[in-house]
Amino acid sequence: MRAFTAELGVRQPPISLNQDLGATHREVVPLIGAGAEPLDILHAVEAHRQYWRPDRVRVVLFAESHVYTTASELAHRLRPLAELPTGLPREFVRLVYNVGYGENQLLEQPIAAPRNSGTPQYWKIFQSCLTPAGTVPDCAPLQPSRTSDARSRLRAKLRLLMNLKSNGVWLVDASVAALYVPGQSKPAPNVRQAVLEASWHGYIGAMLRAAAPEAILCIGVGVARSLKRQLDQLAIPWAGVHQPQAHLSSEEHARIHATYGAVCADPRYVESIPSVV
Repeated sequence: MRAFTAELGVRQPPISLNQDLGATHREVVPLIGAGAEPLDILHAVEAHRQYWRPDRVRVVLFAESHVYTTASELAHRLRPLAELPTGLPREFVRLVYNVGYGENQLLEQPIAAPRNSGTPQYWKIFQSCLTPAGTVPDCAPLQPSRTSDARSRLRAKLRLLMNLKSNGVWLVDASVAALYVPGQSKPAPNVRQAVLEASWHGYIGAMLRAAAPEAILCIGVGVARSLKRQLDQLAIPWAGVHQPQAHLSSEEHARIHATYGAVCADPRYVESIPSVV
């Protein structure tokens, strides 16, 4: 594993871990089994993630994994729309950073099945990150039920992603490979643990060390529990909150969304969050 260094306040060069990603993929495939995604999918996922990496990472939102993407889905591409910024990857993957995920009208060829429903809960998390304390996140411009025009939603999502990037907020997944296949159960807990540990040691840990954020906020108790020891060893303040699908009251979910805003406004706030592990 190559060594990485980062200096606070200095623009960081793009991270290139492609060789390590391939090696890590070879480790996780036997753990997941025959249905594991091909390496091309992982490269496409990382292309989207690295495009939105801030020059200076302040806060990492640490989730579990992207959603399973098939090789045939990878061939679907975003339409060459004027709104798309220069260099934006156009390959389809089931990752929130891909603005075609959940937006069939923006693809050259729509995806019929499994349904291209996206992850609207993560757009609410993103919006919460930039919402001032005491204010309810306004997600209407991002929601098909409230904004019917797909290109209007695209413009709203791109503005949000650009603002997150300029504010140093970056979403990273703990697993390099998808751990959720639409319509299927997740792998057994011991398999998920093994995949998360292999991903960390082969790829993700180095990526977080290179990013050198001021704080890490885990999205989901499972990720926080599975990688607690590794996160502690980073010597970066971190905490965890329940995932958006958790069975909590609306008041508890509102407090969690307010927590995203508080941490992204001041990363030191992460140290005051009660432990979930």
